[in-house]
Amino acid sequence: MYFTNAFNRIVGCVSTEHDLQLVVLAALISLFSCFAACALIHRARESILDRAMGFAWPWMIAAAGVFSSGIWATHFVAELAYAPRLPIGFTAGWTMMSLVIGAGVTAAGLYVALYRNA
Repeated sequence: MYFTNAFNRIVGCVSTEHDLQLVVLAALISLFSCFAACALIHRARESILDRAMGFAWPWMIAAAGVFSSGIWATHFVAELAYAPRLPIGFTAGWTMMSLVIGAGVTAAGLYVALYRNA
């Protein structure tokens, strides 16, 4: 019961208080960045398993960059899609800090995922 009420509230908010074109753009950014990051993670996994192929760090850094940038871009496009009745704004410093933190956490997670299971 609680789930359906919360889901209806979210769908209602997205459909009435958001610019749907920007919501679709955010979804497409998310989709394509996930596909690109998965392809890079696959390359990193292959280079770990096949020692003659090379070093996995470049692939891991690229995957972390693509994945965290995709999440970050999706989040901020979705925030831009929200049209509240109050004025809002973002500062450049905190915005860039959120990208750096996201990239660092993603890189650490990929390192653990790739080297713990290799």
